[in-house]
Formats: sequence, C-alpha cells, structure tokens
Amino acid sequence: MTDPLPSPLTYRAVTYRHNATPPEVTTVSVDIFDTKRTSTALPLKDDSTMLIEVHAAALNPVDIVLMTATPRIAGAWRKGVGRDFSGRVVRAGARVTAERGFRAGDSVMGMYALPLGNGTVAEYLHMNPFWHGSVTKFDPAKLSYEQAAAWPLAGGTAYMSVFDHVRIDGWTPAGGSHPDRAVLVLGAGTAVGRFVVQIARAVLGVGAVVAVCSGASAAELRELGATHTVDYTAVKPGQSYASDVRALGFKYDLIVDCVGGYDILSSPAAGTTIYDFIKPKAEGSAYVTLIGDAKGVYRSRPALVNVSWCKLRQLASRVGLVGYTYALILTEPRRDWAQAFGEWLEAGKIRVDIDSVRDMAEIQAAIDHLATNRARGKVVLRVRK
Repeated sequence: MTDPLPSPLTYRAVTYRHNATPPEVTTVSVDIFDTKRTSTALPLKDDSTMLIEVHAAALNPVDIVLMTATPRIAGAWRKGVGRDFSGRVVRAGARVTAERGFRAGDSVMGMYALPLGNGTVAEYLHMNPFWHGSVTKFDPAKLSYEQAAAWPLAGGTAYMSVFDHVRIDGWTPAGGSHPDRAVLVLGAGTAVGRFVVQIARAVLGVGAVVAVCSGASAAELRELGATHTVDYTAVKPGQSYASDVRALGFKYDLIVDCVGGYDILSSPAAGTTIYDFIKPKAEGSAYVTLIGDAKGVYRSRPALVNVSWCKLRQLASRVGLVGYTYALILTEPRRDWAQAFGEWLEAGKIRVDIDSVRDMAEIQAAIDHLATNRARGKVVLRVRK
C-alpha cells in the first residue's frame, strides 16, 4: 500500500505577492517528507513539526494589515493568508508526540504565526508547534471545525489583554469571584471584545463589565455578560461617549481598547482624561490596547506607525512617566492561552460567535467584509466540506 500523500506534497492555498496583487487560490508544493526512510506513511523530515489537514480557517484584521504593508520588493515569493485554523493531524514528528502529545487523527485548533510565510487558508499546514504557533486538541462532537477556527488569535489576544498586565490577587485564568472589580471594553462588539466580556464575567466573576459598542450589538453583549452598555453611535456631533462612560460612576481595574480609544485617554469634548476612568497604578490596574489611539483602518499603512507611538507610551508607563499602566498587546503563540481557552470552550464558559462562513475561493469577498469593521463575530473560510 502506497502513502496517499505524495512527495513533494502539492495542495491548494490562498496566497499573494505584495500589496498591489490580490490574494488568490494557487497551488503550493512543499518538500517535507523523508523519502529515504522506508514506511507506508512517509515520515516528516523534521521531528519537531506536524502536518495538519486544514478544515477551516478564520481571518483577522492583522491579515489585511500584513497584505497592505507588503512592498513590491517582497514580491519574489508568494505569501500565505490567515493565522487561525482547525483541522486534523495527519503526521506528527516524534518530538511533537513525545512532548506535546499530538498524534495522527487528533482534531486540533490553534494559531500559526509566521508573518510573510505560509498561511492557514490552505488545504494543509506544516508547522513547528514549539516555535510557530499555539495548538490544542478539541472534540469535534462539542465544537464544529468552523467554531474551532474562529477563536485562536482573537481568543489569545483577549487572554493576554485580561491577564498579562493586571496585578490583582486571584486575577488568574483558574477563575474566581471579583464582584467589586470593574472592566471597561472599548469596541466590545469586535471578536476580541466579545471574548474579553465573557472572560471577565464567566471566568473572573467581575461585578461590572461595561461594553462600549453600537446599539445593534448591545443586547447580544449583555447576553454574553456585559452589565452595562454605552452606544457610541448615539453620540451627537461634537460630543463624546466618554461622557456616558463617566456617568456610570465606575473606576476600572482594566480597560481593554479594541478599536482605538482616544476618547477615554483624553476627551476635550467630555472634559475628561484617562485618570477619570482608571484606578491608580498602585492598585494593579491596567489599560491595554490592540490598535493604539486612533480607530483602526486596516487597509491604511499608518496603522503600523500607530504601533510605534504605542510602544513609546508603553515605555513611558514602565519608567513612571505616566501614572497608569499602559500596554500594547501583540499576540504571541503560547501554550497557556491555547490550553485555557480550549478548556473554557469545551466547558461552555466561552461562546464563539461567527459572522459568516465562506468557501476558500471567496477570499476577496471575505476580506472586503472584514475590512468594513462591521463583522459581528469571526469571518471564517471553509477549506474542506
């Protein structure tokens, strides 16, 4: 019996060259098998890698940012699209099995992080779980492949936003009860914002979770755990939603900014500054942002410049030049958030919201929809039916 997977392995994947070329479905060929070793199933050349048959992948704003920021000079090779995935392991190196426990046949979900390398919107993903991503097993009977692909980058970002910078006793992924604490989520209707709301309420038991969102998302966010909502779309010209947030009367242990929250940092229209909203640094509070001060426009290269300003403010925070903890979240592949999130999902503590599911060939329509900033949940691409 011959191996059903040929060497080199050839499969379909969504790729692009640079910011002036559209993403498209192309054929990729990779030489990953050790053909010198006699075996019915060809082993991988690198025992630290695994080969995954991808069933579904999800898009994130960072995918658009990377495509927009890739110059023509980098067009000599094709780059993949996507970081989130779910699928089935078809090969696992000896080290992967020994140290991570993955074997052929396992259903897995996770994040693959290799900018300008291969992407996850592809029929196969060859990855090193020690360096290139976060992977965890799941039960397809409890979670569909589309749901399993719809959380990793956003979920990992939410996890890091909630746990990496707050310094409060008992504020851990193991869960707890914090009825006297308050969390403010700016852009709560985004994929990350929805996860932050759920972690705050369902895992940490935070007493007040305030969601700044559109009026259309308010009811759904209350269902996810928000105790209060502020409709930023109802603000009149010349005014600021910061006035409505201040009127609630809370000082926050954690502020998570998913969209660019300058109104909370400083709002001349409301006559407020960040110190009107956040608890003192000495109490362990933190302000974390995913995008910076200005509202994210994912097809605009200045979004990357915004990151530089954020890093400067973060440095100022660390050396005591500002009176609050400020941090920019750049999501890293880590085992802790992959495993914790997988457990929360299967236990039913956290819900995955999917905006839409499209076939892989509809990549441009999926990207265009994500770029509108109106997706309510994740935009998922079905790779295998």
